[in-house]
Amino acid sequence: MTAARQGVRLVHVSSDAVFSGARVHYAESCLPDPITPYGAAKAAAETGILAVHPEAVVARTSLIIGDKAVV
Repeated sequence: MTAARQGVRLVHVSSDAVFSGARVHYAESCLPDPITPYGAAKAAAETGILAVHPEAVVARTSLIIGDKAVV
């Protein structure tokens, strides 16, 4: 991976969709348990990125669908 060879910090933007939502709170150490193909793809991408560039940062954002926030 070019970023790793160049010593550049890689930030991979992922999603909280890597989790099923079965828990109220998730820690960074929680293993992904996706229930959608999108979440599974994001979890696989995280795994691949970290396998080739362990110093990469994975930033999981909230999945937002539609025009109303769910709290």
